[in-house]
Amino acid sequence: MTGVQVFTHSLRMVLDNGGAALRLSGLIMGVQLVLVLALGQQASFLPIDPATGAPVGGRAEAPDVGGQGFLVLVQLALGLWVSVAWHRFILMDQAPAGFIPLVPGRAFLRYLGVALLYGLMLLLAAIPLSVLGFFLIGPAAIAGQGGAGPWALILYSLLVGMPVGYLALRLAPILAAAALRKPLPLSEVWYRSGTHGGTLLMLTFVVFLAFTVVNMPVAVLAASFPGLAFGYAFVVQWAVVLVTASLVNTLYLSIIEDEPIHD
Repeated sequence: MTGVQVFTHSLRMVLDNGGAALRLSGLIMGVQLVLVLALGQQASFLPIDPATGAPVGGRAEAPDVGGQGFLVLVQLALGLWVSVAWHRFILMDQAPAGFIPLVPGRAFLRYLGVALLYGLMLLLAAIPLSVLGFFLIGPAAIAGQGGAGPWALILYSLLVGMPVGYLALRLAPILAAAALRKPLPLSEVWYRSGTHGGTLLMLTFVVFLAFTVVNMPVAVLAASFPGLAFGYAFVVQWAVVLVTASLVNTLYLSIIEDEPIHD
């Protein structure tokens, strides 16, 4: 099993089950879209211009902290709901009956608790790496003509994103286990995923590269067509939710269930 195999297998998991993916996530993502438009938060999907502090193609305005905070919480809840439904569909063959994915409340609450713990562990790892990255890259970027350039941002992202991404993939099976309501000690996940270090390291790079490439058009479109950029970014976010959940499924099957992964 290689990192590329894991990624392509996860991508095919979505493409081969497109109808089910639409039924599980279509209505929920539609609700999110309506909320974004109703709150006027389209700009939150656009990249920030470092020179102005405003979204690319937009204007510098006082941020709507309340609206943004509410939207983030809604996005988190809906994203977790879709993820639980997708885990249970793939791993338990719990097929959707309609366009409202029915998820057992206990499964969702267990998943929510594990996801919060998972996010806290990643945050604790990211903080010292972010500080280290600032001290290593920040002075050189600031001293450079024109401030921080693309090279500094890319290097900073690699320095922080790669280790945190690797840790996220090593711990990812606990999310699938939570959706299935199966006990899975963190120590067991850490031990068993440690035997796949090379695969997970390659997968971290593949995911980082794929995420960077699919998001490139957002910055290009935002300068002249902010509405089109928002639409593209929203679809990308939709795909990221499903592919990320599929990565978790694949890692759970290969690391915990010892199922072989084929191209």
